[in-house]
Amino acid sequence: MVVVCSSDVRREPLDPAGPLAPSLAAGLDPARDRVCSCAKQGDPPPFVDLVFTAKPDQGSVTVQAKDEDTSSLAAGEGAPAGPFVACVGTIEARFPPKAVPACGEGAAATIIYPVRLELGP
Repeated sequence: MVVVCSSDVRREPLDPAGPLAPSLAAGLDPARDRVCSCAKQGDPPPFVDLVFTAKPDQGSVTVQAKDEDTSSLAAGEGAPAGPFVACVGTIEARFPPKAVPACGEGAAATIIYPVRLELGP
């Protein structure tokens, strides 16, 4: 994951038991529900890229489908990604705000975690 602070940007491994994981986890169920709903509407592409962006001190996480990599799929490799990415769109979830020590005492952190979700068989 990428941790963005006012004076620093760094990569850190995601620790599922660490203090940052719950902020990202709040977006998992809403994202899964939206992706599954869109997949049921038609032929999904082989994969979709999701970007989780959490702001623990504000109690918010946004999950956004991206199509930079999927828009270049060659014909015959599955459905075009554009309509699927548009269907998934942006998902917002809330959770109780929480101060995290990632940027130092009292400093706000933004956590960014990209995920490639394989949709094919």
